[in-house]
Amino acid sequence: MDRLVELEVFVEVVERGDFSAAARALGLTPSAVSKTIKRLERRLGARLLERTSRIMRPTREGDRLHTLAVSAIQAVDQAEAEVSGALKSPDGDLRVHAAPTFAIYQIARIVPEFRRRYPDIRLSFMLNNEPLDMAENRIDLSLWVGQPPPSDLIRRKVARSRWITCASPDYIARRGAPRALSDLAGHECLGLALDEARRSAQPPSSEAAGIRLLGSPVAANNGIMLQALARVGVGVVRLAEYHVSADIEAGRLVALLQDEPDEWEDVYALYPGKLRSSTRVRAFIDFLQEAFSSPTWNSTQGVYAPEAAA
Repeated sequence: MDRLVELEVFVEVVERGDFSAAARALGLTPSAVSKTIKRLERRLGARLLERTSRIMRPTREGDRLHTLAVSAIQAVDQAEAEVSGALKSPDGDLRVHAAPTFAIYQIARIVPEFRRRYPDIRLSFMLNNEPLDMAENRIDLSLWVGQPPPSDLIRRKVARSRWITCASPDYIARRGAPRALSDLAGHECLGLALDEARRSAQPPSSEAAGIRLLGSPVAANNGIMLQALARVGVGVVRLAEYHVSADIEAGRLVALLQDEPDEWEDVYALYPGKLRSSTRVRAFIDFLQEAFSSPTWNSTQGVYAPEAAA
């Protein structure tokens, strides 16, 4: 089999997270897809995918190969487009779904540069914490923080985000600062009022450590509300670094549990297979990957930081 075809099969498997979904997209059988991946792994001498009972994801070597393979496939597509005379500046409407917090704190600050590069793309944002029917809502691309729900959508990782547990100086003065994960059992931990699997803003490692935490005294379905509650001393909150870094820098919140292992979540761009060849979708995803390629993209520089509540 042609090596480029092998890479295309591998990319489909990674982006769809499933052999069967990749097979349907490619017009192959799941068995043929599985054999192609095994052949590629033998040729490269590396394990590219790890499988659990719930998900399939790339290994470190697979993640690196996916990044390089996408670039190689795009380079071939671009070369063919240039020769055929079909290449032009991306244009048209691009409707993007994203969580409000990620959109406000990170996407908004990079839109000016995107507009300078692609003035003919008209952006429209739909902000919601929950997954939406992309066809019904005419969504071209969805940005998802954390493991995406199972679907046939193509997925491209655009960033990684670290989680930080923090509280206000006022809360710490009243209740003390938890130093270790076990200390959280005696604190009020603010929660996310979402579906059951994502309900708690407490560190997921607490359950693995056998620590029984108090129920959330206050919950919200929006990270900005949880941030505001933490600022005024209601409780301990766990939010993404891109969300609270400006508050920590300004002293409005204090990072806790600094001796605990870092916990990270990937940020994905999801889009339907019919838009694989869309130049505006590709331009937006490539731009996100470039913008978030720096290890310090989570930091305070350039982050929207509303003033603390009075």
